[in-house]
Amino acid sequence: MPPKRRRMSPLPFVGLSLALLLLPSALSQKVRLTVMGVYTPFQSLARGTERLVGGSASAGHEQELQKKVDFLQDEVVRQSNKIAQLEAGLAQVGALPPSIKASGRSVILAGVLLPSDTSPWRRSLLVTEGSQAGVRKGMLVVYNSQLVGRILETAPWASRVQLVTDPGFSARAVSSPRVYTAGVSFEKRHTGVYKGASGDKGQLLWTLGETAMETGSYVLTTEDPLNNVPAGLILGRVLRGSAGGTGMDRAEVEPALNFRGLETVALLPGPTEAE
Repeated sequence: MPPKRRRMSPLPFVGLSLALLLLPSALSQKVRLTVMGVYTPFQSLARGTERLVGGSASAGHEQELQKKVDFLQDEVVRQSNKIAQLEAGLAQVGALPPSIKASGRSVILAGVLLPSDTSPWRRSLLVTEGSQAGVRKGMLVVYNSQLVGRILETAPWASRVQLVTDPGFSARAVSSPRVYTAGVSFEKRHTGVYKGASGDKGQLLWTLGETAMETGSYVLTTEDPLNNVPAGLILGRVLRGSAGGTGMDRAEVEPALNFRGLETVALLPGPTEAE
């Protein structure tokens, strides 16, 4: 069997403590100071450990605060973007023709998700609002007082817009002369039909009036309740006009908008939906 280890007796320490307590402080002061000096290195070690742990905790706290600051800065940017979108939407609503404002239609604002179509046979774009926001097929899409197109397809959170340059788009329209001559007034002009062409332009067809379709004049929509088209929306400008009076006049029309540069649009519900 291994020899038993002898335990150190605590009696010497107890006796030393009692002697220090009983001796006068004048005699035991040096001994006390000497004994306390033994603990100085341990005290310094304890303080160093505390600073190290406290420094790590402080560094972790600073990192947490920095994360909160970064989050708040990102939130400020997001809110600023939302405010900018709302301001752009309000500007669009303010620029709508008076006839649309007076109709009581509730405008739906949407962002442009994809400004162009990958198909060479279509002219369309995608917007960020769909059936969940009340978007329905056939709604007109405008930017300020300019007609962008018509809702062609809807999904819960996105919709496809058929642009005015798409071959399938058509609307009643009229060329507004830049100069009014004697005997010609806005009320007496006969309207024609605007249709999208196969490229990035459109055509104004079948105008029967005597008003010349001047180069540079605006092409405007006329009232067409069956197709949910109000009067006064701009379709584009005449590139090459005609002298008028032939009964079979047509003009090439360039859109007033660069559709690839659009960021926000407004969707107009029909009169029945507005009621």
